[in-house]
Amino acid sequence: MKNIIVFSIVILSAFSIALSQVPQSFLYQSVVRDAGGNPIINQGVRFEINIQMAPPLGTIVYTETHQVTTNDYGIATLAIGAGTVSMGDFSTINWATGNWYVMIGVDITGGTNFVNMGSTQLLTVPYAMYAQEAGNGFSGNYSDLTGVPTNVSTFNNDAGYITSPNDADADPANELQVLSVVNDTLYLSNGNFVPLTSFVDTLWQRNGNDIYNTNTRYVGVGLNDPMGKMVVKGDNAMPDTIPLFEVKDRTGHTVFVVYQDSVRIFVGDDGSKTNKGAFAVSGRNTAKQPTHEFFKVTPDSVRIFLDSANTMGGFAVKSFGNNLGKDFFSVYVDTAQIIDPSQKKILWYPAKSAFLSGQILIEHPDSIGTNSVAIGYENKAKGNWSQAMGYRCYARGNYSMAIGRNSQANADNSYAFGENVYAKAFDSYALGSKAIAEATGSYAFGAAGRDTLGNLLGTYTKATGVGSYSFGAGCVASGINSVAFGVTDSATGRNSVAMGAYTKAYGDYSFAFGFPATGGYPATMNPTTAGHYAVAIGNAVGATGYGSIAMGRYSYASGTQSIALGYGVPGNFFTTGNFNQAQGANSMAVGFGNAATGDFSMSVGYDNSSEGDNAVAIGTSLTAPSYCQTSIGRWNQTIAGTATSWVLTDPLFVVGNGTASGARSNAMTILKNGNTGLGVTAPDATLDVVGTFQLGGGTSYRKFQAGTYTAGAHTGTGVKAVTITFPTAFTNIPKVLVTVKNEIGINDIVTAVIRSTTTTNVIVLLYRVDSPGASWGQNLQVEWFAWEQ
Repeated sequence: MKNIIVFSIVILSAFSIALSQVPQSFLYQSVVRDAGGNPIINQGVRFEINIQMAPPLGTIVYTETHQVTTNDYGIATLAIGAGTVSMGDFSTINWATGNWYVMIGVDITGGTNFVNMGSTQLLTVPYAMYAQEAGNGFSGNYSDLTGVPTNVSTFNNDAGYITSPNDADADPANELQVLSVVNDTLYLSNGNFVPLTSFVDTLWQRNGNDIYNTNTRYVGVGLNDPMGKMVVKGDNAMPDTIPLFEVKDRTGHTVFVVYQDSVRIFVGDDGSKTNKGAFAVSGRNTAKQPTHEFFKVTPDSVRIFLDSANTMGGFAVKSFGNNLGKDFFSVYVDTAQIIDPSQKKILWYPAKSAFLSGQILIEHPDSIGTNSVAIGYENKAKGNWSQAMGYRCYARGNYSMAIGRNSQANADNSYAFGENVYAKAFDSYALGSKAIAEATGSYAFGAAGRDTLGNLLGTYTKATGVGSYSFGAGCVASGINSVAFGVTDSATGRNSVAMGAYTKAYGDYSFAFGFPATGGYPATMNPTTAGHYAVAIGNAVGATGYGSIAMGRYSYASGTQSIALGYGVPGNFFTTGNFNQAQGANSMAVGFGNAATGDFSMSVGYDNSSEGDNAVAIGTSLTAPSYCQTSIGRWNQTIAGTATSWVLTDPLFVVGNGTASGARSNAMTILKNGNTGLGVTAPDATLDVVGTFQLGGGTSYRKFQAGTYTAGAHTGTGVKAVTITFPTAFTNIPKVLVTVKNEIGINDIVTAVIRSTTTTNVIVLLYRVDSPGASWGQNLQVEWFAWEQ
């Protein structure tokens, strides 16, 4: 711990010697410092004082401790002999015998872990205590005198001089003389005199209670060849903590002190006093009367006063030499300064309340605005109440601010922060790298655009629309109240929003949020795009139709108020199978690779196409080309139709059951005229079935045919035979069912019996039973149904 404490020990005073009383202590002062040489100020420390004979092993006869607090300068003051005694009796030390030393220990924490700082020999001062023995000598009173000389008759103690002298010897050479001094000569009563000129210092004279020096040249303290009116020089043995020159007030406090390496002035700072101390430099006139204060230090301020009426007034901190162009710190009343080329300095213009610092460039007096601040390298705060900081930044507008590198705030109330950013319009804000806010109330925050590999494109982030916001890298918000946020986004429509990367919200009140095509395609290919009142969200989606919505990946809604939701294949949007597109007005495409091209059409699923107006395709690889056609399933057989009007022979409802694009088929087809085909693409009957069918869970039917045969009237008697030919020949002899149908209003009862059946026809026998064997006059019909099992 010893290496972190440095003491400078000074024995300042000793006993006040008086025969009546001798103090039993002497003063000790030291400066307590830490290992860095810094004074330990206003801190409690504890000292241990030991009085011993020759160190280091000399006998310690007395030990005491002191608890003291250092002052503002790290000085500790204590009285040795007046501390807390640990051992011995200070008053019994015999200072007349031997050499005495004082050994100092200290604990800077105020504890008792004392670190020995070494021993110092006591020289003259403490031995003044030995002067108390003088109390045993002559007191000065004649009555106390013993051995009175025989040639002295009387001592007048009150007068202090000898009276009634008795010089009765016969030697005239040793008679008593009367001494007197006149000016600079000592006279003897016998007439002799002694000149005192060589013994008297005539440089100091008295004027009443004052003294003054009459020297006409120089005075030196510590040197014999001073080169000034008063020169004080220290010496090598003098510690740095001992002043060369010091002035104290009436209470003993230091007011002015000069050290080896510093000068300090102390002013009163007592909070309880009304009048605080101060230090000032003032001017005076030819009548030696004070004029103005130029420099003043008080406890609460430091002030420099300049003559504002004189344009030549100023204050400067300069480089060595007398080159006025090398001021480091300047205060000028004159505002017509030209500093070109630029210089390193600090400059204050009181008349404009303007402050400049750094590498200052003033090419013209109007380059400095009132109440402006310019800090850094060749910055200019030209607008009133403006600030420019950094590297070649310019704040030209009133209340403007430019901070960074090559940034400019050119309009009133504009703000530019960053690298190569520009705030060009009123109330505009530009922040980042290569950001431009051009319109009133616009905001541009971001950096120059970069491609997908990170290469700088050189495009600026711009907010050119009134009230627009541009955030990111290379974004442009040119529409009124538009917002562009991300990488190279563009919001050109009024109140539009573009967010993500390379998105384009070009329509009014549009919203585009997403990213361009990926997978090796250029960043500019198929960007997410939104038209008027449209919303585009996703990867390479486009909502170009008025009020359209496109969401997902590679979806495209080009129709008015259309909706495209889902996923498409990268590439050309308009190549079938490579898009999810809602192209018709109020159309909807949901899923993967769907197309809804008809107005009010809808395609849902995978690779479906709704080309007819109001058409619907739900499934996989379906087509709905006709007006109001609905197709479900997969790979239905495409039937040509009219897309915009109702045609009875066009499909109305189709169920596809194909297996591939080259193997399309329909499980059911319903035409607009009501014809329904099962297994038939173009049914020509109300129910047109190809193949087997089953009714009620009973017999299975296949290759069935049905019809109505007109048998007519029977004019004869008995049985009438008729032959019904099948429209299509059966492979095998079919089963046949027949029924008889009367005309309306006829109640004849006729029975029908099958006589024989072939693959091409059936013979039916008709016979009247309500009047056995009779004829009938009605136009009798026979309904038949034939099938193979």
